[in-house]
Amino acid sequence: MLRLVGAELHRFRLRALFWVAGIAVVGFVAVILVQAYGQARPPSAAAVAEAQRYMDRDLQQWEAYQGSDQAEADEQQCLADQAEARKSDPTVDYACDQTWAKPTLEQYLPYRGTYAESATDLVVQYALVLLLMSLAVGASFITAEASTGALATWLSFEPRRTRVFGAKAVALSTGVVAISAACLLVLNVGLRLVYAAFDRLGDPEKAHAALVSAAQTSGRMAVAAVAFALIGYALGAVARHAAIAVGVLLVYLAAVEGVLRGVFPALQRWLLSTDVLAWIQGEHSYSIATCVRDETSGYYGCDTWVEHTVTQAAGGWYLLAVVAVLTLGAWAVFRRRDVA
Repeated sequence: MLRLVGAELHRFRLRALFWVAGIAVVGFVAVILVQAYGQARPPSAAAVAEAQRYMDRDLQQWEAYQGSDQAEADEQQCLADQAEARKSDPTVDYACDQTWAKPTLEQYLPYRGTYAESATDLVVQYALVLLLMSLAVGASFITAEASTGALATWLSFEPRRTRVFGAKAVALSTGVVAISAACLLVLNVGLRLVYAAFDRLGDPEKAHAALVSAAQTSGRMAVAAVAFALIGYALGAVARHAAIAVGVLLVYLAAVEGVLRGVFPALQRWLLSTDVLAWIQGEHSYSIATCVRDETSGYYGCDTWVEHTVTQAAGGWYLLAVVAVLTLGAWAVFRRRDVA
């Protein structure tokens, strides 16, 4: 079995799509790092000068406003509105002593993110490309051999189909997890270095929490990448042609993820995208409108939204079940079907 896996790993490295997908995922790492650089870098001298000009203009207006009759009237109106609001909610605070806060230069400069605020979100942005590439690599890993006849030749040397099917799945999983782990490691280290270079890590405790969160998210993304590679592998084993496998995926995305999501909102719980997001992000929430008849007019109103949350564990188990069902089905077909 080890020799079979070794041979399949060698085949995996020789696939053209493996290198194309590798370049794509590495390239998108660079895109995200450039995005982080744009968030973290300090503003240019021209941007600071322009912001200073706008701030000076508003500062003059603010200074003229302070102590004026209009300021006094605005504060009294604010206090009156606050008193009215506190009749129903005693905790309301309109900050009437700060009806117009003093302008500061930071308000006029472009937003600069911190590592603590942005790290996990930037890592999650990488998920779509990583999962799609894994899906494509998984599907092509077997369809290329089936369409050229190489699979039939290989089975003449190793006729035990279960071993061949299993060796390919193990080699595919190993290759995908290695690529994913390497890219995610570069992404996480790169994000940390970019923000640190501009002293934009943020609060130390929050930055450490963001580091842990980004690392955990990356680990779940690597697992999801393997799952998607196996889904593509299963579809490819059944379809035997990459075009058919891609067609099945497009139909699912259009008909199920697109149309059925809108027609039957309650099905969102069982959509693959919902559970994948729950697994990667730790949880995922979606809202469903509840329609209620108005007792006075008799019309239905659908302006009440009920939020539902899918936990990480639920999303992970669902993804595992999908992979298991598709893989077992593909194995059953692979064992019995003529591959010539």
